[in-house]
Amino acid sequence: MKILEASAWRIGALAGLGLLAGCGGGGGGEGDAGTPASAAFSAEGVYGGALNGSSALSLQMLVLDNGQLWALYGQQSNGRLLVSGFFQGGSSASTSGIRATDLRDFGTAPPMVLNLSASTGTAAGTLAGTLATSQGSASFSVGPDPSSTYRYEARALPAMVQGSWTLTTLQGEVQSVTVAANGNLTASGLSGCNFSGTVLPRASGKNVFDVTLRFGPAPCALPNQTATGIALAYPLDNGSTQLVVAVHDAGRTAGTAAFGVR
Repeated sequence: MKILEASAWRIGALAGLGLLAGCGGGGGGEGDAGTPASAAFSAEGVYGGALNGSSALSLQMLVLDNGQLWALYGQQSNGRLLVSGFFQGGSSASTSGIRATDLRDFGTAPPMVLNLSASTGTAAGTLAGTLATSQGSASFSVGPDPSSTYRYEARALPAMVQGSWTLTTLQGEVQSVTVAANGNLTASGLSGCNFSGTVLPRASGKNVFDVTLRFGPAPCALPNQTATGIALAYPLDNGSTQLVVAVHDAGRTAGTAAFGVR
């Protein structure tokens, strides 16, 4: 599995996730079975932190208003996030923390199953727990990162994603992407993969875009498939804007991500 190797976290695989950290908690969510989370604790928000207490290994988790959990991992380079993979799945919150028993790690093909269990910390918006697979487990602790430029509670602005982008996929392909004012997306890759779709602000009013992509035939990573997911666009300290897109197919049997800065 991409984020676990010999029951230990691969050094540097998750180093780039501090870009997404904002604030954890606030708002409602639903769990895997559609059971509303306890009003005493809402997991909705963005969390950033460390795995196994190592500052070299960072983890960022985004929990949406419906309880869906997305987490990207990668490396930072000059303030940019170079995505190595992501995991996604439903989560459920209780008075004591959060659980996700059917996450998929899309940094591998086919994706592997991850289980997450975390308890609330003494500080507001913090979680500490374990990520586990059949290959091993790792502890983690996450919470707010005031230094981040990403703010989950802000409204997603279409202008942040409109225009032309050069994005790199998990497979290393460079893609030319254009997002129109109405959110329609068209793209082509150097390999010959062409696809289209939409990038629209999430109805929750939070700083997340809902994405639908319709891929063409091979050599696309998901040939002739439709994939859905999320996109995040946020300013960097140097004045550039980072765009990160993560999607998977309906059965969560395959997924891909793309990232870039302009």
